[in-house]
Amino acid sequence: AYIRLIRQSFDGILCGFVIPYLAKKEVEKLIADCARILNEDGLILISGNLGDYEQSQKQNASTGEGPQLYSFNYSVDYLQKQLRSNGFRVLKSFEYHHSYDGFEAEEMVVIAEK
Repeated sequence: AYIRLIRQSFDGILCGFVIPYLAKKEVEKLIADCARILNEDGLILISGNLGDYEQSQKQNASTGEGPQLYSFNYSVDYLQKQLRSNGFRVLKSFEYHHSYDGFEAEEMVVIAEK
């Protein structure tokens, strides 16, 4: 919510596992705000949970401790579309399986240039 208050610009923005905690409208706003504050030729990296948005649900932390949090899933195609519609050129995207002490997850990374 406070990204709109930033008045300086940046060469790179890292959104590492931010989007699992944002609904679609919030992701769209985040990408638009990042486009505004990113320098020309600047890079953005976005990572998050890979999957069907409609299958998003509350889940436990990977440590198994603390309260459950609602975690949103996204497709690589959705993120690429949002980035392109905000003037970004997608450079690379990949998907991977993550396993940590019995916690299993499908995750993704998308890197784009303004």
